Order: sequence, then C-alpha cells, then structure tokens
Amino acid sequence: MKVVVGLGNPGSEYANTRHNAGFLAVDVLLEKYGWEKTKNEFNGEVYFSQVNGEKVYFLKPLTFMNNSGQAIQALMNYYKVPLTDLIVLYDEKDFPLGRAQFKEQGSSGGHNGIKSIVQSLNSQGFKRLRIGIGQPQAHYSLVDWVLSKFSKDELATLKSTVNQVVMFLEDWTKGEGFDKIMSKYNYLVTKGENNG
Repeated sequence: MKVVVGLGNPGSEYANTRHNAGFLAVDVLLEKYGWEKTKNEFNGEVYFSQVNGEKVYFLKPLTFMNNSGQAIQALMNYYKVPLTDLIVLYDEKDFPLGRAQFKEQGSSGGHNGIKSIVQSLNSQGFKRLRIGIGQPQAHYSLVDWVLSKFSKDELATLKSTVNQVVMFLEDWTKGEGFDKIMSKYNYLVTKGENNG
C-alpha cells in the first residue's frame, strides 16, 4: 500500500493558490491513474486507486495547512501504513515555477504543513515531492504570496511540471528504489525540460 498526500487548504477561496500546489499535483495524478471510489474521512478527501495491483490512497487533508499532520497520522494509523510508503507533495518557494524535486527526508524548511507532519508522525523520514512556486514578488509578503492564485499560464506550467514526474508512481509501485526514482525524475525537472 502506498499513501500519496497533497498539501493545501480546503475551500473555493483557496482553489488554485500557490499553497495548494500539493492538491493540484494530486489532481494530476488522479487524472493519470484514475480512482475507484472517494470519500471524506480522517479529516480529508481520500481517493482509492490501484496501480500495478497495489493499493494507493491519495489524501487531501481538509484540516488546513498548519494541521496537515493530523489527517495523515489518522490515515496512517488506521491502515497501519509504514512511513516508507508515504510521500507528501507540497509547494516549495525556494524553487522557481517549473522545477520540482523528490527528496527522501529532511527538515520542514519553514513549511508549516511539513512541520505539522513531522510533529504528528514524530519523524522527518518521509518522502516528499517539492513543487516550485517561486519566491514572493517584491510587493508581496510571504503569506500573501503563497495564498495568491496562479495565473492560467502558471497553472499550465505547474501541471506540466507534475506531468513530467507523474510516472514515478508507476515505478514506485513496481518496487523501484526511491534513490533511482530521485535520480531519474529530479534530472528531468531541474534541467528545464518541462516545457511540453
């Protein structure tokens, strides 16, 4: 079983905002792999799918960003999912739009959603996909920047970026080591090859 979590804030006012890059990334994955059913539980939207015969649960926490860990912990505990089978998709202000990077573990880097997960799971040892949203423009505070909406072109770039790495789930469910996945896909999206 694999658990793929996209971080964001619930509600129409937050739709397509930079802080919701994780939600948007999960949408791209669902479009690629489909899902059998969906329901609201564990304080989140949960989508059930199968990839290469392995169960995959996609989760969008509905706790708001700063409490994301609560929903993830509830799902992980209920299904007894080991930390090694979790990946979290989220926005990264230190990367430009159009860049993404898989990472095996690490600190929160000041990201409140990741901070909440680290606290809830009592570990930094979970996989991530960091999705670039760019640094705040001159007239924006950080809070206003992450809550600002993507333009139509920016949204297309973000979806294109995620589509560049969407096959990671195919590889991961086939038992591919995460080190190989990082080598394969991090190269693609750091070399500016995400224009299609």
